[in-house]
Amino acid sequence: MPRVTDILVDGAWTAAWPPVAAFAPLAAFAVGLLAPLLWPGIDSVFSESLPFMMLVSMTALLSGPAGLMLWLGYIAGDLVLGTPANTFFRSGNPIFDLLVPLAARAIPYVLLAVPAMIIPLAGRRLVWPIVSKLPGNNRQRGLHAGLYAVVCGVLIFWWARA
Repeated sequence: MPRVTDILVDGAWTAAWPPVAAFAPLAAFAVGLLAPLLWPGIDSVFSESLPFMMLVSMTALLSGPAGLMLWLGYIAGDLVLGTPANTFFRSGNPIFDLLVPLAARAIPYVLLAVPAMIIPLAGRRLVWPIVSKLPGNNRQRGLHAGLYAVVCGVLIFWWARA
């Protein structure tokens, strides 16, 4: 998993707009919290809804803290409000019967962390060495934004295909 500090610094540009910096992570957490219950198309797992996947990806690319909070909100919402764990499996051991469904739910949570946190950080780390060598501040910013979007789009495409 990526370091939390890297994720939190990823949204530092929003500090220029204090209301966005303050409320975007809270709004993202609320959306993630309610998504398992209210988001159209999510019946069992987040990947059933293309609009939700697009929202997760765009939120994470624009703001690391908002992407992290959306991810945490989805986990909390799925555990509290989501579909109940599989009740067909019974081993007779109550602790084992509780841990098996939780472990099965952990797999999608780790998979959701990829577009919510890992891809934006990987895109930034892939693009920065390239654009930092170019002269010209304005050209560098535009190229950085464009290249970052393309690299992250390719990484998300590969993740979705995998």
